[in-house]
Amino acid sequence: MYQNKEKLFWKLHLSWWAIDLIYSTFPTYKLPEVSPFNLIVFYLFHYCSMVGLTYLYRLIYNRINPIEQNRFYLIFAPLFGVIVTGGIFFLINSHDFIYHYKYWEDKEYTLEMRWAYLIDCIWDSLPWFLGYHLFRYARISTEREIELENSLQDSELDRLRKQLNPHFLFNALNGIKALVLTAPKQSREAIGQLSDLLRLSLKTNLKENIFLGEEVEILDNYLSIEKIRFEDRMKIEIDIPISLRHYKVLPFCLQILAENGVKHGIGKLKNGGIIKVSAEKEGNNLSLKVINTGSLNYSSDFSYNNTSIGLENLKRRLKINFGERANFNIEETNGFVVATIILPLEV
Repeated sequence: MYQNKEKLFWKLHLSWWAIDLIYSTFPTYKLPEVSPFNLIVFYLFHYCSMVGLTYLYRLIYNRINPIEQNRFYLIFAPLFGVIVTGGIFFLINSHDFIYHYKYWEDKEYTLEMRWAYLIDCIWDSLPWFLGYHLFRYARISTEREIELENSLQDSELDRLRKQLNPHFLFNALNGIKALVLTAPKQSREAIGQLSDLLRLSLKTNLKENIFLGEEVEILDNYLSIEKIRFEDRMKIEIDIPISLRHYKVLPFCLQILAENGVKHGIGKLKNGGIIKVSAEKEGNNLSLKVINTGSLNYSSDFSYNNTSIGLENLKRRLKINFGERANFNIEETNGFVVATIILPLEV
């Protein structure tokens, strides 16, 4: 980003003084009758000195970095800069200022002439200073808006994480609770799996997308806990090619969908069912699917209540992390609930 700003500055900087040079040179009938070489040397020096002086001003101003919100600096800095820069430019070029005024070339140099040229030098510099400070102020305002937006997003993500972790832990502990009395050995295994899952949860930052391979590890740990509880009532199929596991996805996206399928689908069926998780590349997008046996008759669970915290959380995080580039859809097809997330390919 810094390099892009520098490139833009230099394009505008050099272009402006090139336009100023052309404006100062034409129409040519104003030029004195001297050799083309002398004129070229003068105007080249004219151009280089203004480019150098204004760039030096920029370096000093950025080094001092006055507070932009202070109106005194907003008004005083450009005014002081244009007077000082115009004055220095006048001192550098005043011995040859005659090249600007054909009607003065046969006249004696007077104090009035030099004052007029000084004012001309300052006036010549004024548009650059106004343009530079307006551009800088607009850029800083834009950056502050972006920082504010990012800060709000970080706050929202932090809130969502605090919401997601207790929700996730509550559901996992509920699953283990059912095993404690009936299957102590399996419950100990489930606690070990939960420990691994919590470790992954704690080290995962919701503000940053993770590799699909890491998300699969989280999913494996979660489904292992549920498999201990449901035993043969739950079948698991995971079809995620190794070639896709280096792409970035939203943390806990598959785990949340699998949890929803287990809780509202398989958990409500006497004979249980199947959880299928797959991923495939579709053009410039990554398609993630979680399919579970069940129906959407529990559609009220998708409203804003306790049972839908995970899904609502997922939807909000998708919007924050990917904006309009991501899509989430859930539907029922032939006795199965199909949840699909479409993400842009990101490595």
